[in-house]
Amino acid sequence: MSDDVRMTPVYLLGFVLIVVLLLANVVIAADRTALQSEHTVETFGDESVYNDVTDIVQADTVERVNETVEEQKQQRRESRIGNRDLSERERELIEQRVNETLPDRGQQEQFVEESITTGFVEAELTRNLETIYLATVRESRRSRRA
Repeated sequence: MSDDVRMTPVYLLGFVLIVVLLLANVVIAADRTALQSEHTVETFGDESVYNDVTDIVQADTVERVNETVEEQKQQRRESRIGNRDLSERERELIEQRVNETLPDRGQQEQFVEESITTGFVEAELTRNLETIYLATVRESRRSRRA
């Protein structure tokens, strides 16, 4: 047998050892970074994720509030006017009263922006991330035991 043929298992073993060491390095790095909730929370802060999410949530909430208020205004108009035969002036007065009782779009946006702050979104996302990581760790431990 030649020396190359005898060394093939050694080369193969060396290759497997290198692959295992590289994979172990990746797993350890992931465990110390992406798999830690603190790292994710810190990265979210560094990447302005909280500000971006706040803007999205505020815009979506303003849109939903606007839709709800417009529906309520329409329902109030219809309930006050009904099938009655009213003059144009009476209809305008009812419209004005309905508009005065419910907030306008500017008031709605201001309320949402004051209610849904970046601090609120950051606290909620952080709490949810930590809960998810904790649940993942618990599930991982359960699956190892089984």
